[in-house]
Amino acid sequence: MTATFFKQLRFLAITCVIAAVISSCASLTSSSNNAKQTKAMGNWGVSGKIGITTPNESVAGFIEWQQREDEFNVFVSGPLSVGNTRIEGNSNEISITQNGKTTSGLNPEELIYEQLGWFFPVQNLPFWIKGQAAPYSKANVKQSDSGKIKQITQDNWQVAYPRYNAYYGQPSRIVIKQGQWKFLIVIKNWTFDS
Repeated sequence: MTATFFKQLRFLAITCVIAAVISSCASLTSSSNNAKQTKAMGNWGVSGKIGITTPNESVAGFIEWQQREDEFNVFVSGPLSVGNTRIEGNSNEISITQNGKTTSGLNPEELIYEQLGWFFPVQNLPFWIKGQAAPYSKANVKQSDSGKIKQITQDNWQVAYPRYNAYYGQPSRIVIKQGQWKFLIVIKNWTFDS
């Protein structure tokens, strides 16, 4: 009986050690991936035009996007049916300010749909704007003969890059589509901070 007890105790101890090792490896991988994601986003900004086609309407306006690591600050203005709109947050939380009223939430894509009526892939967008697949899910990437990414298919969205900025080597025209939803972003200016 004592031998059986010690065998069970030893088995339990070994199981706990293995679980601890696996857990620490998983957290190291997770923090390593988070660091890579944040580094990939960097500090940058774009300004230009945006066209949005939904199942019900097509609207156009101007967009300014500031990215600071994993934090974004987006200002959309012009002849959009929603008027001037500021969207701030990260992949975990967001606030939307319209006509002096601010609404916050923990699910960025859901809040954008509730407040603006846009089915908008905001979590992936900082990567797509820079011509990169987002690291959160599997992506199919096609490159041109020159090595530039010309198309990304990810999370049921198709992202095309028909034009790049010759000076910065970054996308200057991005077409994002899924079904009847389409976003056209024409980038006029890129800025980069260290």
